Amino acid sequence: MDFKKGIVASAVAIATALFPVSGASYSPGKVDGEYCGNVIEKGTHPLLARKSVELYEQKNGPTFTTEQKLLIEKGAIEEDSPEFCYMRSFNHFTEVGTGNGLWGFNSSQQWSQSPEDQLGDIPFHLMPLVVQQWYKGLAWLNDIDGTYPYGNHTWQRAISEKNLESLGHILHLLQDVTLPAHVRNDAHPGIIKLGKLEEANIHSILRGDSYESWSEDNSKLALLSSSNIPVYKTLDEIFDDVVKMTGNNFFSDDTIGNYPLPAVSKLVTKKEGKRTYYYNTIEGVEVPIARKSLLSAFMDKTIVTHKPHYVFDNKVLEAQWKIQGTRAIEIGAAAIALYVASIADKCVTHASKGCDSGNKNVYWQDSCGKLEEIAESCNSNQSCEKGSCVVDATKCIPFSVKKCVDNDIYWVDSCGNFEGLMKSCGINQICTNGLCVNKNESNGQFIDVGNGTVKDTKTGYVWQKQTISGKNYSEAIKYCQALVLGGSDNWNLPGYSTLITLRTEVGSYCKLNSIFKGACDNYWVGDSCAIDEAEKINFITDSEYSISSCNSVYNFANVLCVNK
Repeated sequence: MDFKKGIVASAVAIATALFPVSGASYSPGKVDGEYCGNVIEKGTHPLLARKSVELYEQKNGPTFTTEQKLLIEKGAIEEDSPEFCYMRSFNHFTEVGTGNGLWGFNSSQQWSQSPEDQLGDIPFHLMPLVVQQWYKGLAWLNDIDGTYPYGNHTWQRAISEKNLESLGHILHLLQDVTLPAHVRNDAHPGIIKLGKLEEANIHSILRGDSYESWSEDNSKLALLSSSNIPVYKTLDEIFDDVVKMTGNNFFSDDTIGNYPLPAVSKLVTKKEGKRTYYYNTIEGVEVPIARKSLLSAFMDKTIVTHKPHYVFDNKVLEAQWKIQGTRAIEIGAAAIALYVASIADKCVTHASKGCDSGNKNVYWQDSCGKLEEIAESCNSNQSCEKGSCVVDATKCIPFSVKKCVDNDIYWVDSCGNFEGLMKSCGINQICTNGLCVNKNESNGQFIDVGNGTVKDTKTGYVWQKQTISGKNYSEAIKYCQALVLGGSDNWNLPGYSTLITLRTEVGSYCKLNSIFKGACDNYWVGDSCAIDEAEKINFITDSEYSISSCNSVYNFANVLCVNK
């Protein structure tokens, strides 16, 4: 077909193609076309449904009879209502990000669970005017009384009546959200698109959406390899997950650049011969999702509104089919698993988390709402709310602890909630451990914690503030080991390198830092007793240390204990 014939063909198609023919998504399958004659012998929808059943039975054993399987495939065909010119297909779109349907119709997610809408009147007023006029000119419309053909085939009916045709309808809707056009509200009517003139198959030009047209060749099912059945708790979870995955990772023909994702600027560009492909990383794998059009230079100079810079060739479409066709089979099997569990009244274990009657602990509960074993034990300050341990304000003891924030002291309750300012420390004070302590006048290294201890801000060591006198070496060791002070019992007699840090050059007489209270002369040095000789440090004399007997019970010195 040459260019002029293509234009003529598109003009003829305008009258009938503005309704979403490709809204039928994958080809529907064999039907008896009483009103619309463009039926297909083998459709992708029923074959994908068949693959989903096969995958489910592969994992769970034989479940359905041959007759039952045919009912599922029949429902997968009839959801498109192809013999009624695809009347139901206006409700087969769920936009990523918003959840909206096409043109104000139900989203496919809403449609799948809305008996009222499926049994209600067709809202022709939501259609573009030319589409309204075309449909209302059909003589057979009176045969269905202006309501949707086939009526109610919702998820609720599939479960309550164990209706396998309705299950097939649901599988169709789930298959649709694996198609980018159906989650990016791209109605893709079958009007010729000049940006695709370089493509060889004129059938694709007239049908509209590249991916849907390409996937009609059922031999391509051999490219799919499905082995996993994802686990979902509800039908809504399946829709939410697949809509997001499809819409955020793939383009449709007329929505390149219309959505935040995939971001064209962040795609990886690869030159392959004369062709330039755009790759997106999907689940850790680089996948070609578009190709730069060979007619880009020409199209830049024309008044074409549909973004002609990108096309989808066989390489792109095959890569997309392997991912999305496989996903259609696997989520169909997941929906079948939900259906089987629901009609058998099976309770799925560990389906969610709940609270016991006293709201004391978090329990696992099955899909029927029955509590199972404990999932988490709440502490004394918590209670269970909506399946989580949360702080129970009624159990918090007020004004339990004082904490420092900057140089201020705040009251804190027993649950760790700040209650209010207690005190601001002065200019010459430092807030530490919930107390305002005076800064050391000599060098600011030591602070008085206020509980009988002094903290060294450089080393982090905590010292006993009050000197103890009149201890021999053995007594000094035992004294520090038995000391309980400042909420700690981890005290020891300091070694030389530790004790000498208390020496200061401020003052002409006592070289012991003035924050400590007690004598200034000899102090025992720990871990220094060898051959009856132990070290002492004298903070008065110029001599830093001396040697004395460590075994004599009458050889006394002063003691300061340290907590490292």
